[in-house]
Amino acid sequence: KEQGFRFPRRAAQGKCQVGERFMRMRLLVACLTSTFLAAVPVPRVDPSPSPPPPPPLPPLVKPQQLSPHVKPLPRSFLAPISPLSSPTSPLNASSGTSMSSRPLVIVLGMPKTGTESIAKFFTCNKWKSSHWTCPGHGHCGQCLLRWVAAVAGSSIADGADLLREACGDFDVFSQIDYEPSGACIFPQVYYLPTLLRYLPNAYFVLNTRPTAHWLSSVAQWGNMLERLTQACPINPRNSTGLGQWYEAIIARASQALRNADVRHIEVNLENATVPMLEGINDFVSVKSKAVCLDVHTHTSKVSNAGGPTLSNASFLAPP
Repeated sequence: KEQGFRFPRRAAQGKCQVGERFMRMRLLVACLTSTFLAAVPVPRVDPSPSPPPPPPLPPLVKPQQLSPHVKPLPRSFLAPISPLSSPTSPLNASSGTSMSSRPLVIVLGMPKTGTESIAKFFTCNKWKSSHWTCPGHGHCGQCLLRWVAAVAGSSIADGADLLREACGDFDVFSQIDYEPSGACIFPQVYYLPTLLRYLPNAYFVLNTRPTAHWLSSVAQWGNMLERLTQACPINPRNSTGLGQWYEAIIARASQALRNADVRHIEVNLENATVPMLEGINDFVSVKSKAVCLDVHTHTSKVSNAGGPTLSNASFLAPP
């Protein structure tokens, strides 16, 4: 006899029939599904859809929305410089008018070194002279900065007429520094190489005075001492540091003038041997009236014992 369990034949046949029916049902479902999908239309997709619109720009900040501690720079300082060849350039705006035939005089001295006396001297002799401000063009330092930006690196041989168009038709620019809040800008010294390069026929005047006397005069002129000691690149931030900075400025300007092939003079406001205005009168050949030589009479009340004293007036001109 055979050992073990035998699966009944009828049960096996029933299982096979159930499996066959299940497979048929799966096949039927698959056919119906494929038929349905074929009948449903598929939407066409554009391969290059248009990008969404950009987000709106933020609203502009109005001047009244600015912080009260922020002081915007004047428009004249921020005005862009057009190319010199452009007919609409601000430096060519008055090119139809003739410029002065007198020589151009550039005063390089710092404030409180007789710049106002020099301006009055030339004005007394009927020369057109500016001092600190150039009417119609803002501060002289501002328009000089714009002139520097326009001519620097160009092939212009002589930019005197362009300077007069940028800052006004003056014969003399007697003080061209610019002191905006929190800044220390003296373009007549900082950009002296540019002035020497593009004003080859100008007369340069470097007016000075003893350091101790200059510091005393600065201290007596409003808050100038505080402004300079806080804004200028000095160390320490006091009169000692400012005096050292002043002497370095004068030394650098003097050396640049001596190295350049230009007409220049160095004059000391307090030189008794060659008074400043007499020296300038001879240097520029003003042929001044006697009354104009007396517009400045300096009487020093500050002792300068042991302090630095700059050289007497010296006339230096190219051969």
